[in-house]
Amino acid sequence: DAWLLRAGIGCRLARTDGERLFFVSDAGGEVDIWEATHEQEDGIWWLADEFTLRQVTDDREIEGGLRASPTGKHIAYLKGSDVFVMDQDGTDHRRVVASWSPPDFDWSPDGRWLASLGTDDAIRIWDPSTGKQHRRLAHREPGWEPDRDLHFRTARSFCFTSDGTKIVSAHGEFSSSPVLCIWDVETGERKKSFPCG
Repeated sequence: DAWLLRAGIGCRLARTDGERLFFVSDAGGEVDIWEATHEQEDGIWWLADEFTLRQVTDDREIEGGLRASPTGKHIAYLKGSDVFVMDQDGTDHRRVVASWSPPDFDWSPDGRWLASLGTDDAIRIWDPSTGKQHRRLAHREPGWEPDRDLHFRTARSFCFTSDGTKIVSAHGEFSSSPVLCIWDVETGERKKSFPCG
C-alpha cells in the first residue's frame, strides 16, 4: 500500500498489475474507488506527467480499505460494512462478506483465499472468485467454558503463515493473558493452542 496526496486529498492505493493503481477519493463529494493509468513508456509511475482517471464505483455507499491480493488478480475492499472483491481491471464486483460491522480481512500469501474476522469471533475463509465460504474456524462452540477452554476466548486478530497453509489467531479478553491458536486452512482443524504471557 502507498499514500498519494493529490490536490490535498489523501488516498489509499492498491497496486495490481503494474499498469494501474486503484485508490479511494472523496473528490466528487462521495467516497468512491478510482483507477489511475498512465502512458509512461518505461512504466515508472513517478515520472509520468499525466494520468488517466476512471471512476470505478459510483454510489452512495462509502468504499475503503483497499487491499490487492498478492497475485494482483483481485482487490478486496470495504463497502459500508461488507467486504467486496473486484477483478484487477476494476470489474466483476461481488460481495464476499456480509456484515453489520466492518470485519478485519486479509489475503492468503498466494491470493487463493480471503479470510475475515467478524464480531462473532469466527474466522471465515472465502474463495474470492466465487464468494463462497470455504471454512469457518470456530472459536466458540456449543458448551464451551471460558475458564476451562482458554482457546475459546474472544478472537482479536489473525494472520496467514507465510506458506498460506495455516492461520494463527490471537484470543483473549482485556483482563486475561492472550492465547494463540494455529488452524489448518484446508481442514479448518485447530492444530494447537497455547497461552502467551
